Amino acid sequence: MVKSVLLCDIHRPENSCLKYQKLYPNGSHIGVLYGLPKTHKLGTPARPICSAIGTATHELGKYVSKIIKPASFCSLGSDLSSTFQFVNQVRLEDLSSRYMVSLDVRSLFTNVPLKETIDICLDR
Repeated sequence: MVKSVLLCDIHRPENSCLKYQKLYPNGSHIGVLYGLPKTHKLGTPARPICSAIGTATHELGKYVSKIIKPASFCSLGSDLSSTFQFVNQVRLEDLSSRYMVSLDVRSLFTNVPLKETIDICLDR
């Protein structure tokens, strides 16, 4: 689906040259790796961040992101775009008989069963 949308959009006469020039990598830089301190953790370990701004695939990534973003939202309305949205939704709820739980996911992707995850993605 993404490939067909990309091809249709790029091959429109009004877009083709401009889109191609914007998405074609030239004069790019390597990514920058840095760390942000986890001040709430013992020993203050760093959270690794890799900035892709200015890399060969940065513009293409932004372009593809706009195409696939509508498919990433949960149709049940349980997805959140920000902490502010969460706070606004919680304010509307009567939480007197409920518990609020916060979970810290550790090494999530090393524990995800790969075959089952791929099967679920292909079924959608």
